[in-house]
Amino acid sequence: MADVAQARESRAVAGLLLRGLVAWALAIALGVLCGRAVVDTLRPAMEAVTEGLSAEYAPHYYWNDEQPDMLMLRADLLTPHAVTLASGVRRGQVITTGTNLFHALVPPVIVVALVVSWPLRGWRRRAAAGVLAVPAAALSLLLTSPFLLAGKVEALLRAYAANAGLEREGSLVYQWMAMSEGGARWALPLLLALACIALANRLAPPGRGQAPPAA
Repeated sequence: MADVAQARESRAVAGLLLRGLVAWALAIALGVLCGRAVVDTLRPAMEAVTEGLSAEYAPHYYWNDEQPDMLMLRADLLTPHAVTLASGVRRGQVITTGTNLFHALVPPVIVVALVVSWPLRGWRRRAAAGVLAVPAAALSLLLTSPFLLAGKVEALLRAYAANAGLEREGSLVYQWMAMSEGGARWALPLLLALACIALANRLAPPGRGQAPPAA
């Protein structure tokens, strides 16, 4: 009896792993096919987030003509800080930086893959989790790529100041970029996906023949 239970548990784990791999592959394929369209849809929101991160420049996102998979941030310096001006940067100067599309899509892919592969019981809960995954995936992108690119602009401004023998004050954006690239960009989508799963499990009614969750 123990061997049967162990074999059943092993099959369940193997099935879950296989389901996760398939979901990951499908999420990646969806990113490859629709990634640019997703970013284009969210571009106004990304610019709004970036604008809120710094009052020094006006942000504009665009695609690199020579490298179509490079998402670029153009920062038009409108009101540079005193240290920025003292380091030789002038009003109206343009700073550009970028990130690869597929690097930017890692967080939303994680959200979608984890939500789709999670073994929720009942089609209502699976459907609710899928619906919740859409805004969660968008939020994961908005909380990573704009911060990454704004952090890169901040790093360039810090380098200008250092070359002029000046020290630019610490920036929360720069610190978040360092934390994000150090692992937070993986933890954030995991937390968002688990939140979608928990909400779907709590809010969606149980399927036929399934007892409601305990209070």
